[in-house]
This record gives sequence, C-alpha cells and structure tokens, in this order.
Amino acid sequence: MSKETGEKLLIDGKEVTAEKTFTAKNASGSIELEFTFDASTLQGTSIVVFETLYHNNLEVAVHADIEDQGQTIDFVDIRIKTTAKDKERGGKEASANKAVTIVDTVEYKDLIVGQEYTVKGILMNKATEEALQVLWQVRR
Repeated sequence: MSKETGEKLLIDGKEVTAEKTFTAKNASGSIELEFTFDASTLQGTSIVVFETLYHNNLEVAVHADIEDQGQTIDFVDIRIKTTAKDKERGGKEASANKAVTIVDTVEYKDLIVGQEYTVKGILMNKATEEALQVLWQVRR
C-alpha cells in the first residue's frame, strides 16, 4: 500500500502482491512473505505491507494499519554531491605542465549504516564530454 495515498501500490499498472501457503507447526510462530518488484520509481515514498490470513478460503485474520511503523518501508532518496579541487593549490585551477592530483570530496545522503559501498570516478573532458586519456611517460 502507498502510505501517501492509502491506495494499493501499482508498479507498471499491476498490484504488488505475494502469497505463501504453509502448514502451522505450532499454535504460534512466523513465516516470511517476500515481495519482489522494481522499486526504481519509489524514491522518496513510503509503502506499508498489509496481510490477510485465510483458512479454507475464509478470512481469519487481517493486519492492515497504514500507520504501523513495523510494516512501513521508506524508499530513501540516496544522493551524492562531489567537489573536485587540485590537491597542491587547493582550488579549481591546476598546473598543466606536471603530474597533478585531483581530490574529489564525495558527500552522501541516506546510505545504510554498516553497508559497504564503492565510489568510482572518471575524469571527463568538459569540452568534448569524453573520458580523459591520461598518458604517463616515465623518463630514465
């Protein structure tokens, strides 16, 4: 369910549902119900999982509380912002006649604490909008 609208969540015009048939081994217990879907359009929104339990096609229990935080998933708006500068001069200009080190500070927002991420960068030629071919020449 969409928390914002209170309506069923639709992805590509279809409801996102999951179903699992199980045999209870004890009077109390738990099972896992997995929903797999494309969430690429859900950044910045929240969804809530509703469940209905059936026995012999009869509804025997319902959990449908749109305000239940335990059932809510927030799709965060992961963002990065970068600031590049010349390491030697500390500014936006670098010397073009020697080896240079560019430091790109990457700020991030809404990452999962404890998760490992990889940042990859590439230098681009602003005028041609193509990747920069850096040639190193070793003199002996």
